[in-house]
Amino acid sequence: MRSTVNLAVLGLVIERPSYGYELSQRFGRRFGDLFAVGRSHIYAALDSLQRDSLIEPLPRPQPVGRRPRQPRVHYRVTADGARTYREWVAEQLRENTQRSQMLARLAVVGAGQTETIDLLLAGYELAARNGGAATAGDGDGEANGDAAERLVLRLLEEERRVMREAQQKWMAFARRELAAFDDDGS
Repeated sequence: MRSTVNLAVLGLVIERPSYGYELSQRFGRRFGDLFAVGRSHIYAALDSLQRDSLIEPLPRPQPVGRRPRQPRVHYRVTADGARTYREWVAEQLRENTQRSQMLARLAVVGAGQTETIDLLLAGYELAARNGGAATAGDGDGEANGDAAERLVLRLLEEERRVMREAQQKWMAFARRELAAFDDDGS
């Protein structure tokens, strides 16, 4: 399974078993700025995950004394689903470094002039400054969730802060190296 939406839905089911509409709401709050998907995509992901035996339905009985309605099918992760998700996350973490290296190498291909490299650095610097500005308290409602959600948001914000620091240090290093290259011609 390679669908990022499916894997994101799987992660939400791992986080807390639930039903389609509630998962759609959580998906929108958590990933809305990354994926523009409708509720039908969430239900399609649930069907696909169930077909692949990564989640299973948990029918809930209706409370006694209420008018019968269409029951909400709640889903929970299977052992295969949890394993698949862990493997996918580990793979993404490994590939992130490889993607960065590949992009850096592609950016330098044909860029024999230091002016071109300086323009690439300026673009990277601008993207780094503009990226990761969201914080755990940016009004998306997630910060009011349970303790586990708040912990995850704090961890993600710290990761963004550390990444911004690292990017700034790298840009200063790259500029020094570029200046030294211009001075030495080597």
